[in-house]
This record gives sequence, structure tokens and C-alpha cells, in this order.
Amino acid sequence: MNLQNFTRVAAITSAGFLLAAYQFTPTPSWACSASGGVGYSYGAQTSATSITVCAKAVVQNVSTSAAKPAAPTQTKPKPAPKPVAKPVAKPTPVPAPKPAAKPSPKVVLLTPIKVGVPVTLQKPVVPSPPKSTPKPSAPVKAPVTPKPSAPVIKVATTSSSGEASFSPAGLVILASSNSVDSQTQVTFSTNAMQHFKIGSLLGKSTQVQFVPGQPNWSFGDGMSAIGSSVNHRFATQGSHIVYASVVYAVSYRISGETNWVESGSITVADSISVLVASVANPPHLPTLTPISNVRLVGQNCAENPHSFGCST
Repeated sequence: MNLQNFTRVAAITSAGFLLAAYQFTPTPSWACSASGGVGYSYGAQTSATSITVCAKAVVQNVSTSAAKPAAPTQTKPKPAPKPVAKPVAKPTPVPAPKPAAKPSPKVVLLTPIKVGVPVTLQKPVVPSPPKSTPKPSAPVKAPVTPKPSAPVIKVATTSSSGEASFSPAGLVILASSNSVDSQTQVTFSTNAMQHFKIGSLLGKSTQVQFVPGQPNWSFGDGMSAIGSSVNHRFATQGSHIVYASVVYAVSYRISGETNWVESGSITVADSISVLVASVANPPHLPTLTPISNVRLVGQNCAENPHSFGCST
């Protein structure tokens, strides 16, 4: 196998390992979300550099509308039955009278007696047909007015959501000097302090609080320290990188709430370079030669020349 084929096989093998490793690399699945029913709900998610606060508002609008009255139903009256005339009975024929026997001679009275029309000369009386009495028609019912139906209630649900991200202030290292000698002590401190960030979510004020812990120091010469302000003397010469890190405890609060909701921590860091030089030789001071001997005397020699220290 020549060198070109070996290089190609190695490249293919490396690509296969990268693809296999990519399949097993976990994919971040967290996402800031706020869940809840009707009303205002919120939640938060803190990453390595910031906190994201989410809010969701669900509002139900209830509207009531009166139902339209139904048209009154009218019942049509049934038509009255037509009167049916009863059949007229035919008159029964009167049989003709049989000839009577010759009457005996009548006795003539002095007072005349009125005699009516003979039956044979009377006209038969035809009875008039009976009048048919129509049946009374059914009473007309009044229109029925339906009862009003219940009002119609409509419920419309509207949902809105939003999110805002907040990060703590950047860390800054403060040093009393950036260039010293190996015998000079340097004082270090940071700007870490409790501070707040304020934003707005769906019309409500959102406040985030960052509370720092004690800074951790690394001086680049194998030494370390903890504290808000530390002193250090570098034993070796050269440039030293000083690191400091602060862990902020994160919490947030929505307008209207009294308690803070804790949401993890965020670490911030900074570095500074300090140049350490060797100790310079102190300058040589010349030796002073006394011009005359100085003696202490108790009195003025002019007044008492024999006193101690006065020349005689």
C-alpha cells in the first residue's frame, strides 16, 4: 500500500469516528417555557451566561348575546263542516173516502148550523221540511307565543407569550500596580457586587437579582486565594497572569409577587497581567567626615571656660 492510499484510508476512518461520535453527542433539549391555565404564568431557565425568563398570559373573553325570539306559531282553525240537509219526508197520500151510505133524512132545524169545507174539498197540507241546525264550529285558538330561549354565551380564549434574557455585569480585576519588583506586595480586588436587572414581560415588570459570592484568585505562580480583596507578593520575575472568578446566585421576581424565585447560578471571570522585575541595587551613600569634634557641655564656654568640653 502506497502513502496516498494509506492517507485516504486514514481520512475515511477518521470521518467515520466523527460521525459515530456526533450521533452520541447529547443535543440540548431545554427550552424556556411557561405552562398554566387561565391567567399569567411564568418560568425561567439559566444557562452559563444568562437567565431567560418566560411568561404566558391566557385570557378568556366571555360575551353574552340575547337569543332572537322565535316567530309565533299560528294554528289555522279547521273549517266548519257544511250543514247537510236532511231528506224531506214525502206526504202520505190520503185515501179517498168511500161513498157513504145515503144518510137518513136530516132534521131541519130553525137555527142554521155553520158547516165547514168538506174534507174532500180541502187541499192536503204539505209539512215544511225541518230546518237543519248547523253544528257549532270549533273555537279559533289564539296564536301560541313561544317562551324566550336562554341567552347565547360565547367564550373566546386568547393566548400570548414572551421572554427576556438577563446577564450579570462583567467582572473587572483592580490591581494596585501592574509593574512591580519581587519585594513589592500587590493588592487585588474586583467590582463584584449585588446588582439588579429590570425588564418587561407582557406588560409586567420583571426584576432579576445577582448576588456575588467570594472571588477565587489564581496568581499564575502556583498560589491562590479567596476573598473580595487580597494581597500577594510575587517571588519570581516575569509576566504573571492573574485570574479571578465570581459565582453569582440568580433569582427573579415578577411584578406583584413578594418572593424571589431562585434560578441557579452564573459564573463570571476576568484576568490581568502583572510584570514582576528584579530588585534594583540601592544607591551607595558617601561617608561623611566630621570637620570638628562635637562635645556636649552644660554651660556656655565663654561664661565658664573651665567647664567640661571647653578648651583651656
